[in-house]
Amino acid sequence: MIHNEFEYTSEVAQLADQHLQLAEQRERLKQSGLADDQIERATSQLKLNCQRLQSEIATYERRNAKTWVPALK
Repeated sequence: MIHNEFEYTSEVAQLADQHLQLAEQRERLKQSGLADDQIERATSQLKLNCQRLQSEIATYERRNAKTWVPALK
């Protein structure tokens, strides 16, 4: 769980880095001749970690969203 803005910024940077790692890993595996299903299995843990980070970031953003509701006249 993300508790503050510093952690949020760090997690966003980590997510971007992991997306890059995932793309690079997929490309290396594809070049090595693995089939698509083998590539999916080999990258599944990294993909799950990306999904976890995305979920934590979205939760933090929703929790800290500044919502403004205009007063009714």
